[in-house]
Amino acid sequence: ELLQLFASYFKKEITIKNTEANKVINRTLRCLNPVKNEMLWNLGGYKQIPTVEENINELSKYSQTFKMLDQQ
Repeated sequence: ELLQLFASYFKKEITIKNTEANKVINRTLRCLNPVKNEMLWNLGGYKQIPTVEENINELSKYSQTFKMLDQQ
């Protein structure tokens, strides 16, 4: 799902193949201190913590992102 979001927002036509894993591993990120986490996002100018999709969308609109991608 994450790769599909990147492909969509960065307008890349790529093939993403779903693969079944032999072992399921939960790689969910979580915050140890939700209050401090929210404070950090607020200091960054966000009224509420953005979703992963909102972050990818914002990243796709940032001109520096494309400059970095062009350098590779």
